[in-house]
Amino acid sequence: MGDIVIRLRNVLGMCKLESTEGVDPTPAAGLDAFPFEIDSLSIGSPFTTEQSGEATGTMIAGAPLVLGQAVPVGIRCRMKGAGAGVVYSASVKPPAHALLASCGWVGLFTDAVAATALSAGTTTSATLASPFAATAQLYRGMPLLLGGTGFPGARPLITNYTSGRVATLADIFGSALSVSATAEIKPNWTYAMTSPVSDAERTAQQPSAALYFNEDGINYKLLGFRGKLAMGAQTARPGYFDIQGMAIWGGQADVDMPTGAVVASHAAPMLNMQSGISPAFAIDRKLLPISNFNYDPATQVDSYEDPNTINGFGAAQIGGREPALTCDPLKTRLSVRNHLAALEANGGPFVGAARAGQVSGNRWTLALPQLLPQAVEMATRGNARSENLTYRAMSAGRDNAGRDGDAILCFD
Repeated sequence: MGDIVIRLRNVLGMCKLESTEGVDPTPAAGLDAFPFEIDSLSIGSPFTTEQSGEATGTMIAGAPLVLGQAVPVGIRCRMKGAGAGVVYSASVKPPAHALLASCGWVGLFTDAVAATALSAGTTTSATLASPFAATAQLYRGMPLLLGGTGFPGARPLITNYTSGRVATLADIFGSALSVSATAEIKPNWTYAMTSPVSDAERTAQQPSAALYFNEDGINYKLLGFRGKLAMGAQTARPGYFDIQGMAIWGGQADVDMPTGAVVASHAAPMLNMQSGISPAFAIDRKLLPISNFNYDPATQVDSYEDPNTINGFGAAQIGGREPALTCDPLKTRLSVRNHLAALEANGGPFVGAARAGQVSGNRWTLALPQLLPQAVEMATRGNARSENLTYRAMSAGRDNAGRDGDAILCFD
């Protein structure tokens, strides 16, 4: 019998947050498996070499040094919820929960708020009533589900929320919302990045993770992982998380493929409006005909030298970020949209919103409360003129959980 080859199709990824940085928490297939694109997996070498410059008395170089190094890791995952009809709870989470956390996206579960008549409203805001809480920014980034008279079925995103229960919305309506409309919030998980102000916050908000990848019987173990996560989607296609990070090499071993793995293998939602009345993608409350968008926090991730470790490098650390949104809408008459004028005038801040999916349990939204124009470039799409737009996402201040407000991802 010849050598047994490793078949790439037969692969399983697992991710579990570490209680102690760099200490293996032993991910379990039944609890910690996650779906990812097979052809996206990249694991760098834990070793590099340095050629010798020593004299050997011959023309032959001396023995090279074998040096340890931090291991770069890359994966791509579809943006999806727990599953159609699944009701989120403190223990029922989206499939990428641990990956998001290891990239500095802090998750927060919020329970449902029953449909309640509005106290007042405008074309861009809703004043909510009890049982909605009077806590500033408690619901920022979450979609309101409207009912009653007016705009039933609309799911505007909350981009600002005051202690007076006034919710600023990413949508604009043709007439003011009124007391004849109702609003509710479904159970959901929101994720946002942070700027930790203490050691305790940094430990809680930027945890490291252990990654296992079992490739047809070879298990690769990576510890102390932290990464940077960008996200985006093409129109009428699923969104993707692109994750690049650094880890400590934990070794490889022959380990049979785990049994009993629970992987969220259902289809991901698409970036299109479908049957709803809320736009799939809008900036400044204007619907943009894009072919794709990308949100990249441009997070700095570094692994620093440390002689008190096996390979000479410690766990990866998360630094600063320069978050930006890019998209490519078709160009219109200037009376409709004039992006260049907004750039010239240092316009904004504008609100941004992206939505994918209609079915509870398998849909996501991205709220961008404060966008500033950064660049406008002429482009083409087919036979039409288009524009490549770049916006900087700015902080809208900390929310009630201590998270920043440059972007809020929500699964509900």
